[in-house]
Amino acid sequence: MKNIILSFVIIMSFSFVQSGNAQQIAQLVNNQPIWTINTGALISCWNTKLKTDAQIDAQINTLHIVNTENGYLLVGSGAAYTSNLALVTVNQNGNTVLVCGNISCTSKECATTTGCVPSADKTKCTPCGLLNTGDCTKTVSSLSNGNFFDCNL
Repeated sequence: MKNIILSFVIIMSFSFVQSGNAQQIAQLVNNQPIWTINTGALISCWNTKLKTDAQIDAQINTLHIVNTENGYLLVGSGAAYTSNLALVTVNQNGNTVLVCGNISCTSKECATTTGCVPSADKTKCTPCGLLNTGDCTKTVSSLSNGNFFDCNL
């Protein structure tokens, strides 16, 4: 039963992304991400989501996109916290764009390490800290329209 539910969630996630409803973050031009969103508004929305959904005052103030072995991540950093949002690559009218996935992983303890990032299957966060005892918090989208952030960007 657990596998059936997981399969349904993954299929629904990809159907939202493919239908063009997900929030577009950037377009890849010569394999380099070019912002297609107001980054100031994105920072504000992300901080609000973390406060509301996870009771984390991350105070994100910088953003960058990284390409990892598990795909692209949108990384938001603040004075103490780092949050990593899985991005999904989509072909949109012949252009390759990066849209929000449905999971972010946020940590204070692992803010300067490679731990606490979305896993390859984008269903959980990777381990954080010695013996996986770090403060990694998973945040997921609960919106039916495929948008991770609960605001207009």
